Amino acid sequence: MALESFQQQKACIAVAYEPQARKDVADALRCAEAVSKALIKSAINSRIVKITKDLLADKDYLQAALKRECPLVFNLFEGFNDDARAEIEFARLLEKANVCFTGNSSKTLNDCLDKLKTKQILYSEGITIPRGFLIRHENEIDDLLKVDIALPFFIKPCFEDASVGIDAASLINQRETIYTQITDKLRDNPGGILVEEFIPGNEYTVAMLAPEEDKIIGVSRIDYKLYP
Repeated sequence: MALESFQQQKACIAVAYEPQARKDVADALRCAEAVSKALIKSAINSRIVKITKDLLADKDYLQAALKRECPLVFNLFEGFNDDARAEIEFARLLEKANVCFTGNSSKTLNDCLDKLKTKQILYSEGITIPRGFLIRHENEIDDLLKVDIALPFFIKPCFEDASVGIDAASLINQRETIYTQITDKLRDNPGGILVEEFIPGNEYTVAMLAPEEDKIIGVSRIDYKLYP
């Protein structure tokens, strides 16, 4: 689409909004403001649309409103504090409304919000992954102790967005604390905990334009030696 044509469209910046939002959810609002300022500099007509739980629940109304008022959506909606899968739900709604939007499809989001499924996809493509197990119940921890995987372990929610639920207690260095640390995580994440062998090193995030170009537009690196 030519820039002149794009400027005539009304671009909406969709972002989650809820009282007492988790830090990463609240930070999306700051990102929405940054996108809005960038669009204003390019003389592109846009506005921020705050997606609440009540608004997303009224799917017929929201779908019709988006189709009528937002032919282009910068999708910064990443779910709610207690509902990461709402991100998938919103992307499906955009697809049904035939609205152009940035970011991943609902299928990709669905795959990536299941970390075990993501690992299986990577493994099927010949990519090396850390060995790991999904723990859904406390009584499965004893089976984990019988497996020949050397400490340290790394534990994280299997069904959460990005690094949500990862903290200092995610690293297990001693066998004596395995049961306590995993049960504590299960209490906050009853859907299941992914237990993996710990792989040290840097973390990389790669932004791409796909599928037409498969063009890498940016790479970020986190060096964990800089963190305590």
